[in-house]
Amino acid sequence: MVELANKGYSFNVDIMLKVGVGFSKNKHPEVAAREAVLAALKQAGIKKADLILVFATSHFHQEYARVLNILYELASPKQLCGCSAYGILTDEEEVEQSPSIAVLTLKSNSIQSRAFQVHNILDRNSEVGMELAELLIENLQQKSLLLLLPDTFNFHFDAFYHSFSKSISSPLAPHSPFMIGGGASEEGNLNETFQFCGRTVDSNSISGLLLSGKFQFEVGITHACHPIGSSLMVTKAKGNTIYEICGKPAYQTFSELFKNKLHHQEELHDAASLVFLGLGVNPCDTSLRKKEYIVRNILALDPEEETITVSDRIEEGKVISYMVRDPKRSYEETEEMIFNLSKRFENNSPRFGIYINCCGRGNSLYGKKNVDISLIRKYFKEMPLIGFFSYAELISTGCGSQWHNYSGILSVFGET
Repeated sequence: MVELANKGYSFNVDIMLKVGVGFSKNKHPEVAAREAVLAALKQAGIKKADLILVFATSHFHQEYARVLNILYELASPKQLCGCSAYGILTDEEEVEQSPSIAVLTLKSNSIQSRAFQVHNILDRNSEVGMELAELLIENLQQKSLLLLLPDTFNFHFDAFYHSFSKSISSPLAPHSPFMIGGGASEEGNLNETFQFCGRTVDSNSISGLLLSGKFQFEVGITHACHPIGSSLMVTKAKGNTIYEICGKPAYQTFSELFKNKLHHQEELHDAASLVFLGLGVNPCDTSLRKKEYIVRNILALDPEEETITVSDRIEEGKVISYMVRDPKRSYEETEEMIFNLSKRFENNSPRFGIYINCCGRGNSLYGKKNVDISLIRKYFKEMPLIGFFSYAELISTGCGSQWHNYSGILSVFGET
């Protein structure tokens, strides 16, 4: 079932683009919602919003409906989209593992928006991809950006994306949307996430937003995990189990990587929790390119069968590399990404940003908070920014769209 906030609309003709972001760390959900939305409206210089984007930590999950009602009471949005979060971030602060709400309010006549929600996605991801394509196809006559906020626990990206991209390939949709997004998250003990559309709160769903019209957007990605050792090739695999890498038993390639540092089998298994697998996204590549990979967890090492099991399906011929989280290299790559985005706005002022940041980054990566937003402020000093700490991250590239882990995806928007 697909639900629309409404059928989409054009904004008032006397306003170009006004955006504000507010947040609150008040532990009372009604107070937090009120503080966040009033701050956002004040920064935008508006009394009513055409669009609200909201991220709220799961501490408030029993009061989400009341939170949304307050946003409507105070800002009267025509569209609203959002999801639950492990933590939120704005241009002022990153907040992890404590009650918080972040709200973006937007009013414009240059952007058209369409909020939607797809329900009951469990075991229906291919069908959901087709449903969403059918819903949006009439709005794809021009370039657009599609923000997806799925329930991470029930969302299977490959099945969804294969169906969506196939269904969207039509003369009726000359421009496939550029996709960004993040897996809805929670504080770690609910095992359930929540998605918002209009006044509706649901789980086991996808909420999202299609933005089209006259605006500039630029998107970049940064990784927390970086290669150790050289690029390798999977030579035998089935499902998510790797049997051979470069013609050798898969487990052997892992143990050889650490043979000078670890001496016991127990230590190797402990290392597996700190080592990840990077998978190349371009099937034509014979080595792993900088930034052009997705990261997956190693689920199991079997020294007897000499296999490695990972959290994704692995095809033979896939280029891979072992990886570790590296705060220094991540910091450098993040700054490079933000700098490159800023250069694309040399002739145009950025008006707002959305940062979807893996909950495996932030304080757990750097040992302190506000590292990434400090870099964003360095290059985008006055830009309102909203985001959340996600369970996965989505971005389109030249090789299609990928579902990432341990990454940060920054989208910057401006007028044209």
